[in-house]
Amino acid sequence: MGADCLHVIDFEGHPRYGVVEYGVVTLTAAGIRDCQTRLCAPVGDIPPADSRIHGITTQQTMGRAPFDAEYEGFVALRRTGLFCAHNAIVESNLLRATWACPPFCPDWAREGEAIADWGPWLDTLKLSRDLFPEKECHALGELSYDGVLAQRVKVVAAEHCPPDRARPHAALYDAIATALWLYEVVGWQTALDWFAARAAPQAQAELF
Repeated sequence: MGADCLHVIDFEGHPRYGVVEYGVVTLTAAGIRDCQTRLCAPVGDIPPADSRIHGITTQQTMGRAPFDAEYEGFVALRRTGLFCAHNAIVESNLLRATWACPPFCPDWAREGEAIADWGPWLDTLKLSRDLFPEKECHALGELSYDGVLAQRVKVVAAEHCPPDRARPHAALYDAIATALWLYEVVGWQTALDWFAARAAPQAQAELF
């Protein structure tokens, strides 16, 4: 695989009202290189039940640019590294609902090839299920929010997250949790080797 970085992505939102917060952690073989996040104006009202989970209300997003203002930024990310998420079908669907596809970008699953698609994705949910089949639950909270790793997540989140968003179900916090689990529990090279194996022609249908 030719990518020298992963962009670990987490969105808070729903197809009914779009992405209202994104978090991106750029991860390399040396660790976390960059973090970015912001709140985004919804395309519809945020239901109170959803606000109770992610902590974002329609009022809080007033005056914010909508997520679709980030097109050039996400195209730039896609061109420089592989996209990664926990249960990536959620992020993939929200991204495609905003912009169907980017211009031609490297197809990180096939060396030297280009593709006009936001994928393929490295999905840490599938990665966890494959590498740790003995686990009963592979939810992000089970993987990253207990024990020593939970403390690491809190420390890194305190450095990079907005003070009121350094919590689970905040986009950058969850992206940091995903990135640290991949880097510190799985290991950089193991994750890339797993992706390369899943990117083989017989496994292509499972790479969004």
